[in-house]
Formats: sequence, structure tokens, C-alpha cells
Amino acid sequence: MSQELMPTVLRAAAANDLPDPQALRQLPHPTLVLAWDTDPSHPVATAEALADLLPDAEVHISRDLADIRTGGARAAEFLAG
Repeated sequence: MSQELMPTVLRAAAANDLPDPQALRQLPHPTLVLAWDTDPSHPVATAEALADLLPDAEVHISRDLADIRTGGARAAEFLAG
């Protein structure tokens, strides 16, 4: 995908609603939801709503750039159990 198209694709993805709530409630997998408190495309409220629907979700909200940069390590730790 070209770099010129990426912003359009990301905006379109952000504009879509969450998946069917009933389907989310039935997911058996632990889920890590990462959010950034100043992300204009993905509000914290969306991350919290998603986590509320998932039966085994953990939410982390980053509040500064240093914390955002820990996302990869945080995801690796989550996946390692």
C-alpha cells in the first residue's frame, strides 16, 4: 500500500463502529487494548467501550510519548503471560 493512501485507510478504519457486541462478548482470548489519551482518531472512550465488551480485556491508556513508546514491550509482556 502506498504511503499516500495510508492516512485515508486509517481514517476510514477509525470511523467504523465496533464489531457486533455479542460477538465480542464471546471471544475467549485475553485481549490487550492500548489507547493514547490524545489520539484524535481513536478516543479513549472507544478503547474503554471495547474493553467493557471483551470478557478478558486489559486496557492501558498512554498519557505521554514515553509511555506510547512502551507499547511494543507492553504487548510482548502481555503475550508472554
